[in-house]
Amino acid sequence: MKKFKHVYGLNGQFVLLEDSSYWMPVNDADWDNTPILDEDFFLNTEPVYSPDAQMPQLELPDNIKVFSEEARALDRKRLEALALMELAKNLKAAQAEYDLEKLIEKIDFHLKQDDIFQ
Repeated sequence: MKKFKHVYGLNGQFVLLEDSSYWMPVNDADWDNTPILDEDFFLNTEPVYSPDAQMPQLELPDNIKVFSEEARALDRKRLEALALMELAKNLKAAQAEYDLEKLIEKIDFHLKQDDIFQ
């Protein structure tokens, strides 16, 4: 174990070991008597970015980029399929409305024909 990072605050000490992906509390008998800091939370040897500052560009591994591109392509295909389904539904409704209008015209024509011959 060569490197570790400290974080003080929240009434305790925590350590991030070199090969570890999570912070661990320090197992210290005197953990409750940690030095009181001026700030509520203090990071040591860590870059601190304010919310207004420009964040550095995130570098992703190639496999994550490929996965995100494939996920975007799948989402695009799914949205196109949904759009086509909605379009087909609208076309069916329009065709049914057109057929209904034609049927009403035919019924009206036949009723007028009946009136003429009576």
